[in-house]
This record gives sequence, C-alpha cells and structure tokens, in this order.
Amino acid sequence: MTKFIAFFKVFILSGYLVLGIPQFATGQTAAPVPSRDPATGRLIIAPGVPASTRLKKAPTLTVTRSTSATFTRTDIHCLRAGGIVRIVGRGFLVAPRSKLELFIKSGNTAISVPVLSARDQLITSRLTSAVVLENTKQYRFELKLDGRIVPGNGNKAFLSVCARPQTQEAEIPTVHPKETIDREFLAYLPFSLFSSAQIDDVRANIVALGLSIEEEVSLESLEAHLFRVKAEHEEGLADILQGLQQTFPAAVLDFNHVSRLASDKRYYAGEMMGLSAPPSLCKKLENIAVRIGVIDGGPNMRHPALAAAELITLVRFGDGPSLSPIASQHGTAITAQYKGVGGLSGLYGVLPESHLLVADVLNTETGLGNSLSLLKSFNWLIQWKSEIISISMEGPANRLIENALRKIDRLGIFVVAAAGNGGLKDVQVYPAAYPTVISVTAVGPNKAVYVNANSGHFVDVAAPGVSLWLAKKDGGASYRSGTSFAVPFVVAKIAELISRTNFAKDLSSSDLKQLVIKEVQDIGPVGRDNIFGSGLVSFSDC
Repeated sequence: MTKFIAFFKVFILSGYLVLGIPQFATGQTAAPVPSRDPATGRLIIAPGVPASTRLKKAPTLTVTRSTSATFTRTDIHCLRAGGIVRIVGRGFLVAPRSKLELFIKSGNTAISVPVLSARDQLITSRLTSAVVLENTKQYRFELKLDGRIVPGNGNKAFLSVCARPQTQEAEIPTVHPKETIDREFLAYLPFSLFSSAQIDDVRANIVALGLSIEEEVSLESLEAHLFRVKAEHEEGLADILQGLQQTFPAAVLDFNHVSRLASDKRYYAGEMMGLSAPPSLCKKLENIAVRIGVIDGGPNMRHPALAAAELITLVRFGDGPSLSPIASQHGTAITAQYKGVGGLSGLYGVLPESHLLVADVLNTETGLGNSLSLLKSFNWLIQWKSEIISISMEGPANRLIENALRKIDRLGIFVVAAAGNGGLKDVQVYPAAYPTVISVTAVGPNKAVYVNANSGHFVDVAAPGVSLWLAKKDGGASYRSGTSFAVPFVVAKIAELISRTNFAKDLSSSDLKQLVIKEVQDIGPVGRDNIFGSGLVSFSDC
C-alpha cells in the first residue's frame, strides 16, 4: 500500500512537470493560455482560469519544433504598463511538451509575465496591470526553456520605464476623442499578404490581448479581410496598436475614425436667400451613361425631383438598427443634383442618364460616418463597377482608407471629394487630401470662395457650391452652401471627359487631373493657389 501511494504521488507530480499545468492561489483571473492544435499546428487561445489570489506562475506554451534556442534582444526601448513585449531570437519552438517561461527582473526580484504567442524567432508578451514598474529601477527580461535560462544578449539588456509613449517606425496616429469611435480600431489584412492561417493568427493575437472582435468582414473587391476591434479601455490602446503593427508588419492598422458630411451646419454660414442659381446645365451631359458611386446619406426617393428618376441603386452601410437607407437632408440634395428630373421643383440633375449607386454611410443616431462604413461602401462600389466615386465626407487621415483608395486608383476608378467646410487654412482634410483623389472647393456666383471652405495645397479645383437651389428631405428646396455641393459639377466634368476620350480607362488619377486642369478658368491669384486650386471647372461648347 505504501508503495502504491508513493507511486501515485510521483504520477501526479509528473503530470504537473510534463504538462506544464500552471499553479494559482487566490485573488486574480489568469491571463489566457495559448496552445497549439496538435492536428493543425494553429494557435489556440483558451479562456483565462479564474483564481483566488496572485498569479504565482506564468502560463506555459506547448511547442512543436526541434532546434537550439537563443535570446537575441527585446524589440522595445523602454517599459510601459500594458505594453506589448517582443522577444527576438531563434529556436523558440523546441520539442513537444517543452515549456517557455518569461520573467521581468530587477535585482533579485523576478516577476512572471505571460507568453501570449510564440513563433520560431519571436515571442509576444504583455506587461499586465499586475506588473508594477518603478521609475527609479532598471529591468531586464529573462527567458527560460524547460527551467533553463535561454542564452543570448537579450538577458543582459537593461530597460527603464517609458517617460512618454513609444514612437515606432510604423507609427499609429494619436487618438483624438472627437475624431474616433470610442475604444475601436480596424485591422485590414490584404489577401495577397495574409493566408487563411495567418488571418487566424492575427485573430488569436487580438483575442489574446483581451480585445473584443466586434465585426469581421471579407472585403472581396478590396481584396482584404477586415476586423473591427474594441478594447475595454482607451488607455494603452495606441501601444496595443503599435505592438500588433510590429508583430504583423504587413497589416494596416488604424483607429475607426469619425467622418462628417462636408456641408455640416456647424461649419458653414446659414442659407443665403435670393442669390443666383448655379450655372445652366451643359447639353453634352444629358445623354452620358456613366456609373457614379455616391458616398453620402440616403435620399428621399419620394421627393418630386426624384420620384420619377430611374437607375438609382441604394444600399445602407451606416451603423444603427435600420437595414434600409435612411432619407437625409444632405443625401437628398446630392442625389437630386445628379438625377433630378426638374418639373415644378426646378431641380435638374447634371447627369440625368447616369446610373447612381448611393451608399448610405451615416450613423442612425449621430448622423456621422466612420472608416468602417466607408470601407464597406468602397467594396460595394467596386463590385458594381463604378467609374467615378463622389465623396461628401471629411475627417482625419486614416491608413486603411488611404490603402483602399490606392487600390481603387489601380482599378482605374476616379474619386472626387469635398475639400471640407472647417474654415481651416493649410490643414490637410481627408479623403480629399490623398494624392489619388481630386479635391474640390466651393465658389459662389461672384466667383468668391465659400467663406468656410478649407484651403491648402491639397485643393485641386473649384466649382459652384455657394447658395445653390437644392432639394430638401421634406420635399421642398432651399438655398444651401458647402464644398460637397460643388463635387457633382466636377464629377460631371470627368464624365464628359471620359465620354469624349476613348483612352480614359488607361488614365491615372494624375493624368485625369491634368485633363481637368487644362479646361479650368483661372480665378483668384494668377496661376495655381491654395484657395481655388488650379481654377474653376468649366464646360465648353455646351
């Protein structure tokens, strides 16, 4: 009996040593424990194990290859609570059932930190809030494999606590609370650079960092996979993005930026009454059949100017409970600018025979758009073979939007966007400021620039956009102003150029800008300037 009890104790102890079962006391919840599926080799993140006290031992990682290990360096310059830690070296994936452990040390004090993921040359960890860092101390990392210290210079490098946020090569913009959706970011993974297994790896890393994947979508036309991710807290989110960017350098990561309509009444002067209507429509435009994508709010299709209009396709991408496009003041005005049938309303569209593809991107409650809704609308408009895309939104720079616009440019789709109505001088506004986009400012009947239009080197051309007689959501019309209302005139000019030239499909956005500029009317200071761009877009022989 005594021999049996002794054998049983040895058996239990062996289970702890061989399987690497973590031991816990009371007080905290353990971090998620990564492991690998023995059948596929893919990373699996198991939920954290609830416990009663402090974490005594770091979670372990079962690894599957065989080679010698070396700890070369840590890929960070200083330490931050909640920050990502990357251990660089080689041979980290050793033999089956081997155990990787990571510690942060100061003097003789060692604190265990969890191993979140491991590749042959890279181990990822995170300094949780349980790790208390002191500004006056120096720290170093120590990596152990099966209880033995992994040799290399990485064990000897001392690090201090970060005095300020780290700046990495692939820098993520600073969060501005008024420019981003609270605690959200987007991860854009091009199919050409990420296999299905690699997308799974990104997903696992996101979950391992304690983040929530709110939405996951395959953007087939943009040839990319997209994650919409939410964190519990805003604090430390920029560091998390920096860490993910370095772990997956081919990914495009950025915050989910807010975008607003470029005719928002908070930015422009009140409606001006009694001034001249916009220039007469060009007869050459009446029979041009072009496919135009419009990123805006939804239109009221019962409006007298639109009720008889044909070839208008509506799809909703904005946040909120409604699955159908929602009629908005701005979307009704823009749609009627393209497709209005006139009559008693006096609202005539500049491209009546065009096929209009309207993407409603506005949030039900706030009336704002965001980066995700724009990306979805881009994907749809490519699928429907848009030739020109008209954008009425303005907001901060976003790396995912820039990436998508480069793809759109390579497909030969021309993009026109409003310069914005913030009254900003020499400040870039996006997407208008991206080089593949034609940026439009607004002028009035006297060719003076709209008082609240943004200015800067990014402004390409000007068009009528002040005191225009425009459709209202309730069925009427009124005089309104804004740079977004100048966009349809420039889209019409591009449509006219496309119909006139057989080689338009081979044009780059830069080539097209030059064709438009050749026929502008120089206004303001002689030559190109930051207020009117190259001049007022005009039509000849109408």
